[in-house]
Amino acid sequence: MENYTYTGLPRKPYLEYIHEGVSSSSMSNKSLEYCNYSGLTLHVFFRDTLSQIDEDKLNDIVIQSYELPGKKSEKKDNVKSNSDLYINGRYEKETQINLTRLLDESVNKGYSDRRDYIQPWSSWVESVKEYVNNKMDDIDNASDLSSLESITWDFSTFDSSDPEINIKDALGLSGSDGNLVVNSSPILLSFFKWGSNVKDSYLYIGFGVYTPSVMIRDGKITGLSWNSDGDAQDDGQIIVLKNGSVTEAVLDVYEDQTHGEVVFDNPVFFDAGDSIGVYVNEGKIDRPIVLIEIMYR
Repeated sequence: MENYTYTGLPRKPYLEYIHEGVSSSSMSNKSLEYCNYSGLTLHVFFRDTLSQIDEDKLNDIVIQSYELPGKKSEKKDNVKSNSDLYINGRYEKETQINLTRLLDESVNKGYSDRRDYIQPWSSWVESVKEYVNNKMDDIDNASDLSSLESITWDFSTFDSSDPEINIKDALGLSGSDGNLVVNSSPILLSFFKWGSNVKDSYLYIGFGVYTPSVMIRDGKITGLSWNSDGDAQDDGQIIVLKNGSVTEAVLDVYEDQTHGEVVFDNPVFFDAGDSIGVYVNEGKIDRPIVLIEIMYR
């Protein structure tokens, strides 16, 4: 029995791959007995001595036994991340979530026009995913590094079939009865938060601007709250701005308060593209944190 020994391998080899590689090569008639890997050393036992040509083939099989699985996993990660980048580049993640929700609602409630508008987008996404799955199968079936490296992909082939739909148009479509569909209840979009490191924040201290990235319907600011490490040094207000102008979304701040909140009876409505900001007026709050509740249909 001949023992072919390999030491210093960078990672554990897949012994099954060695068996398969030998059995599918001209070495199969040399009677591979078994493989053993321990102490960072691989032993491959043959009943007969290999020729130099077969020994070179065995060396290639051993190399691929520890490199090929890792390369396959890496390539799968690449095709998946590339597909995500492609889809997200054409439809933002938030848009995808909302389109899926609208499609489900349309199917469940019989909003046929809206369903027919969104369905091509869903089918387009599924076609991209099917393409990815086929590439995954190709990667799994690659028998060596050379065939693995030959596997490529091109997501631009899906550009022409993209239906290019948007939420604004979907929301404007009618149901099967011809009436405009109005979603049954508002959905919480986010709590948007600003913070200031300014001690005794005073007149027109801005905390940032939130600009909705998706076309939404009946967007509204429903509440406002604040807290701080210190307290308010004077009476004042926290005021929400819409496109730089003062709105009716106001929270009164009183001396010695450390926090406060309000739910608006008359919410401030906004659309995608509107900028929303806040400022502290007169209250002298020590390093305030402001939280705005935003909802939309």
